Amino acid sequence: MNKRQKQAQTIAQVSAVAALGAAAVLGAAKWAYNYAFKPTKNRGRNPYQLIGPQSEEFRDDIFSAIEKLEQMPCEWVYIQSKDCIRLAGRYYHQKDGAPLVIFFHGYKSPTLRDFSGGFWIYWEQGYNILMVDQRGHGESQGETITMGIKERHDCVRWVEYAVERFGPDVKILLGGISMGAATVLMAAELLQDCPNVKCILADCGYSTVEGVMKEAIKLMNLPVGPSWKLVKLGAKLFGDFNPDEASAVESLKNSKIPVVFIHGEADERVPAEMTAVNAAACGAERIATFYVPDAEHGMSFFLDKEGYYETVVTFVKEMLEEE
Repeated sequence: MNKRQKQAQTIAQVSAVAALGAAAVLGAAKWAYNYAFKPTKNRGRNPYQLIGPQSEEFRDDIFSAIEKLEQMPCEWVYIQSKDCIRLAGRYYHQKDGAPLVIFFHGYKSPTLRDFSGGFWIYWEQGYNILMVDQRGHGESQGETITMGIKERHDCVRWVEYAVERFGPDVKILLGGISMGAATVLMAAELLQDCPNVKCILADCGYSTVEGVMKEAIKLMNLPVGPSWKLVKLGAKLFGDFNPDEASAVESLKNSKIPVVFIHGEADERVPAEMTAVNAAACGAERIATFYVPDAEHGMSFFLDKEGYYETVVTFVKEMLEEE
């Protein structure tokens, strides 16, 4: 074998190794995308699926609240997203001209479970309520969960729908838990000039997609840096979105919409420090914070119903009365 043949052989071997390496990276990125961003098979339709030991402790309270909510009559409503998928929501009407609360549930979570408790806070105040299924969940279309990146535009569309349906004077409150909280916080900047949105309730929302994904990677005992790069690559290649395109903390810097922040201090999925970062970044003149000791992810309401109720009702009433 002459020198030129040896060089060609070396190049072929290197190319083969590179191709195998690239294929392995793509395969890993695809797995990461499927794990992190693909909807579950039941698309979060089962409200009785509990997650975490603390939710099991409050099983009776949670199931009772879900059953009560399931018996409430509602109207299914539908809109089209910015990227032309159908989004669905349950509308509960109480009285004409009342403020409207629009709820956004968490990551791979059922709407009825996430708001089985908080729903009644607003219902007792006489408000109308719209509980939406986020893209890739429930009755909404969509095959990729984008952690608030595209969902923030869905939030804007729901607000536009509400103003069109209920009139230019409708007062709107946006509420979210976990990913739903991040969704409404990311939408705050986009809704800055919408006079209808009076305030936001954000329960255990994360500050950035990168931050919350890295926390999840830590809980899986995987190497954080390389794993996050694969997750990000998977999102771009197979989910058609960039996780760094938007964040709650950057949106809040450019928004004056009042926000009440709630978080459980024992939350391992979304550390309470993320809410502290969001609150510190918020450009609104009026904010409130409520931390619940010992509450795990999404459990603040059930651990301190009285404090939760008082914080939310007081803040919301003040924001609705201000003009």
